Amino acid sequence: MPKLDAIEWEKLAHAYGTAEDVPKWLDQLRTATTDDVAEEAMEYLFGVLWHQYTVYGATAAATPFLVEALNYCRPIIRSDLLRLLDLIADGMSYLDQHEGLLLACESEAVNSEEYQVQKQRELCWVADCVRSVWTGLDCYVDLLDDPSLQMRINVSHLLATLLSKDKACRPTHLEDVDRKVSNLLKDSLSADSESLVQCSYVFALTSIPARKQDNVLFLEQLMKDMTDPRLKISIALATRLLEQMDGAVEVLIDALTRSAETDRLYKSDLEWPWFDRWLRFQLVGCLCALPQERLGQLMPALLATIDRASDMTANEDLAPILRYAFQGQKVNPEMGIQQLSKPQNLLLQRIYDNEKLLTGKSGNAELVFSKIGLSARRDGWKDLLGFEQT
Repeated sequence: MPKLDAIEWEKLAHAYGTAEDVPKWLDQLRTATTDDVAEEAMEYLFGVLWHQYTVYGATAAATPFLVEALNYCRPIIRSDLLRLLDLIADGMSYLDQHEGLLLACESEAVNSEEYQVQKQRELCWVADCVRSVWTGLDCYVDLLDDPSLQMRINVSHLLATLLSKDKACRPTHLEDVDRKVSNLLKDSLSADSESLVQCSYVFALTSIPARKQDNVLFLEQLMKDMTDPRLKISIALATRLLEQMDGAVEVLIDALTRSAETDRLYKSDLEWPWFDRWLRFQLVGCLCALPQERLGQLMPALLATIDRASDMTANEDLAPILRYAFQGQKVNPEMGIQQLSKPQNLLLQRIYDNEKLLTGKSGNAELVFSKIGLSARRDGWKDLLGFEQT
């Protein structure tokens, strides 16, 4: 690794400009004598080296120093530093990330040689970032035994991120690392007494592509005697997202039906990196990916979800339900209620009965209902479908 002052930082850029300021903040991670100074450096580096899923030339140059800093930084920032490394390892090229939008607006520029050269340069930064984060593997493994719950959650997510990346970015000396890390996560899951940390290990195990089948079998056996509701739901959700373990569906249906109780299972003072939405949004999305012939089985859970929905959450809860129930079909104004199947009728009646919906005040809800040919105004539903509020 080159010395900090041997890099021409002024020729590199981060999210907000040229990077000549970066070595000062990296050095501050090492020299900080108070928590406030260390946190100041961490906050600055977090903001400029990773921005909206994008990494930069300065990120690739700084990442080896961030990995090294895990060994000497003040404890108060170590968890945040680990999270930054995780996000950097999962980062993207700006041009690659926005290419669809750029094609729509500036197609000629996208096809230019200059654009393609810059895109390849950025993709090299992405690969270099992943390679650098890999160099801290021994440190990450040790952190699985860290006293901090947040640290154990973050490091399991980081390990899963690394193992999901292109194998070409792994150090050549690493052999059978997918199996070794999987076994470490299994041992940690069995030994850890903290439920939320165990849940993080579950999601990590199912995020390792090369060990998917073996890890799902392990979790399937574990769930048979499981009594902890949070851990049981985690196993069911993680395995169903892989379209594995059909018996998990009943667990998820029950959890979604009782979402008022289960929604807060992952809410705590700890940051949860696996998803940042309410649990019911994860559950309804997962269940609505099932074959449509299971709609009848899902109805109690879907109706319960509608009861908790509002105009503000329509894109998260109602949208997957309506996509699943209507399968691209739109309501024909001339046919009215006769065109609806019994499940469709029940779902729309429950939406109509929810006073937090169909207020006509949310563009979010308007967009969701327009997908099936309806407005987000209650009077329109009453006239078209003949509904009366129950």
